[in-house]
Amino acid sequence: MKPTEKNIGFIGAGNMASAIISGLLNAGYKNSQIYASSPEDDHLKRLSNDFSVNVSKKNEDILNSVSTLVLAVKPNVVEAVLEELSNEIFKLNIGEISKVIKTPLAHHIVILKNIIPEKQQSLEESFKAIQETLLTIELTNFLTNLKSNITQKILDGSNINEIANTYNLKIRYFKNVEKFHQNNQEDAFKDEIIRQGF
Repeated sequence: MKPTEKNIGFIGAGNMASAIISGLLNAGYKNSQIYASSPEDDHLKRLSNDFSVNVSKKNEDILNSVSTLVLAVKPNVVEAVLEELSNEIFKLNIGEISKVIKTPLAHHIVILKNIIPEKQQSLEESFKAIQETLLTIELTNFLTNLKSNITQKILDGSNINEIANTYNLKIRYFKNVEKFHQNNQEDAFKDEIIRQGF
């Protein structure tokens, strides 16, 4: 069968695949657009009975029928599968078919349809990224140290003016904070009068 852009396939047909397939069907995917493979007959039978999707014991059937492939297997299996597959995939050129790849999950054949080149950053982009990272780290370290030192000064009994002088900090909007606090208290007082009055 020819793959279409909407066909989705699952390598593995257990609980993970069942849950995702159920969600896809509820979201409007057609049964005919979903494919699953597994070496386990009972898993395939359950998927076919429960969801009426396309099932096969051969992973190649799935690979040839879908444009999106989901490895719906347990983490301990997926790492081995991906490692085995990647070793062969990176040797292929566009249009080539791999030899049979044996993994803990199954036997695979990969057909490489396209290669998307990795974008390499320019020197300027790399420089800016490194500069931003270093600046962020330095700023974070500075602020962490400043916060720690100010906390210690407060614990030692220093007042805000002494702390500001020690660390060359300017106290701005100090009066505005008091005014803001006073206004909030007045608003709260008015709200309480209105609430009790009505």
